[in-house]
Amino acid sequence: MPESNQNISGSPAGNNSTSKDRSAARGDSTVRSSQNVKGGTSESSHLRHKNDHRSKSSDNDSRERSRTIISYIFSFVLSLFVLLGTVCIVVLACLFSEGFFFNVIEDDYYESVLSEVVTAAEDYTIPAEFDISVLDGVFTVSDVRRDVNGYITAAFRGYNYKPDMQSQNSELYANVSNFIAENNVPVEGDQESVISAYVEEIDNIYLDKVTIPGINLIEMAREKVKGFITVALILLFAFSLILCVVLIRLYRYPHQGARFIAYSAGGCTLMSFVLPFYFYLSKVYERVQISPEYFYRFVTSYIRHILFSFMQASLIWLILTIGCVVFVYLSKNNMLGGKLRKKLMRKIGSLQRRH
Repeated sequence: MPESNQNISGSPAGNNSTSKDRSAARGDSTVRSSQNVKGGTSESSHLRHKNDHRSKSSDNDSRERSRTIISYIFSFVLSLFVLLGTVCIVVLACLFSEGFFFNVIEDDYYESVLSEVVTAAEDYTIPAEFDISVLDGVFTVSDVRRDVNGYITAAFRGYNYKPDMQSQNSELYANVSNFIAENNVPVEGDQESVISAYVEEIDNIYLDKVTIPGINLIEMAREKVKGFITVALILLFAFSLILCVVLIRLYRYPHQGARFIAYSAGGCTLMSFVLPFYFYLSKVYERVQISPEYFYRFVTSYIRHILFSFMQASLIWLILTIGCVVFVYLSKNNMLGGKLRKKLMRKIGSLQRRH
């Protein structure tokens, strides 16, 4: 009996201890499960944040690549616009410039023209049974210079030029008349008509020699092409300016866009220098077959001056390229220096707050 009573009385205590153990176990499992849930939630949140960061970084890289490709395309187009503008400027400054034309003509050109006039006149005088002495002093270098320059000025300014041959004709007429009288030269037909016909033919020879071949083409081109080239130059300048603004506005900092402007200027420098320099050194233009000799020298000198003008233009673009590179370099260094100063100031401020 006592033992049974003891067992009966001891059973509630055993049950209580067992229930406590079970409750503790359930609590531990609940805590562990809650910890696992929290850990899983934080881990998934961390992974989601990491994936979002990767997605944003990928989007930024894609936008940056697209912007870079667009910038290179705009830079190439800008270099073409600048090159075409350079060509327009050289054409206006060379082909349609009266001053450039006079700079190309050398002094020996006038002397060569005079020699050609005298030679052609003598070739006509001898079959006419007149002595070539009748041509002495009729034409001078100053006469040739005046009339050649007159034709050039008229072509560039758009009016007709007619040389004043009255003094030369009078002197030539007098020389022929004196030669006939002094040497009793027989003349078939009316003497005045024969002398006048001779003088007129010598005039035609002179006018043909002092006129620069193809000078009338300059007048035609001036009327039809100069206006078009001027408008094209204005449009190219406007489009180039717009592309420069777009390249700068594509980026946060101006020097980043100026880098592509420097690429364009450098490309234009190469394109406007390499090919003219090659022709200038190889002298391919000297292979042209043109006569007479003095006109050949004039044409080759004209081409040489045009090539040299392109090389001068490339020097200007080279200076602009160097300026852009210096601007990009200085701006980049200033920006990096500013960032370093800001970081340094933040560190100093945090150290001061700790103390």
